[in-house]
Amino acid sequence: MKILLIGVTAFLTAAAVPAAAATAPGQFEPPSPTGPHRIGTVALHLVDSSRTDPWVDGRKRELMISIWYPARKTAGYPLAPWMQKAAADRYLRDLGIPGKVVLGATDGHQGAPADRRLGRLPVVLYSPGANASRSYGTGVVQELASRGYAVVTMDHTYDAAVVEFPGGRLVTNPKGEITDFVKAAKVRADDTRFVLDQLSGRELPAGLTGLLDMKRIGMFGHSLGGASTSSAMYADKRIKAGLGLDGAVLGPVAEAGLKRPYLVVDTPGKGGMATNPMLRTFWKNLRG
Repeated sequence: MKILLIGVTAFLTAAAVPAAAATAPGQFEPPSPTGPHRIGTVALHLVDSSRTDPWVDGRKRELMISIWYPARKTAGYPLAPWMQKAAADRYLRDLGIPGKVVLGATDGHQGAPADRRLGRLPVVLYSPGANASRSYGTGVVQELASRGYAVVTMDHTYDAAVVEFPGGRLVTNPKGEITDFVKAAKVRADDTRFVLDQLSGRELPAGLTGLLDMKRIGMFGHSLGGASTSSAMYADKRIKAGLGLDGAVLGPVAEAGLKRPYLVVDTPGKGGMATNPMLRTFWKNLRG
């Protein structure tokens, strides 16, 4: 079995842009899912009133998340953009390719009603890499949703390259990019716990209330998102299984290990198992 993982940055920077791109921008879209179910998606703005933002003084911690799920019907519900327009414009500008590339639509229909015939859905959380967006994993996220999972993608504010909040308000990293990865993994673990609390205790749109099986929760992430996954599992036993894609391990979980299943997907040469002593320590201490 082969699994193709395409990050937005890698995809855009590696893709050849046609010579006529100056007048006809190349349009890129995430790969279409292959599962049997149509997909719905909703975005939620969450504010953690109990927590001061750890990156910017004087603000409460706020997040944007998206929930992707199997939909009962999609006719009349518009396709969600790969990235919201203001965020996409800022992102492409920061990459130095505005006007050369257009980010197209996903296969997720905004606000489409969930397919309750499937029963309660297992939940998968997704955390992207450092300085990245929740949009990065869209191809894999859509694939999971098309196969019967509810997938929750998280933007980690002031860590992500750009986050668009309701009304088109954009938030970027005030220092340009994250460099304190140990702190970031801890912040992301706290974000994850807050998101799980919100999924358990609030009314959800698109008929999702009561649909998510909060006893069957997994999590995966890429790079720093992998480290965030293991840190979140260490902090919150509600997460039953984890997967790190090219992910380091940071903080106390390396020595403590985990008693639940955790899959390490490693790439030679990216500071993985061969060269990262902390990752080897974590691997040795896994008991799931």
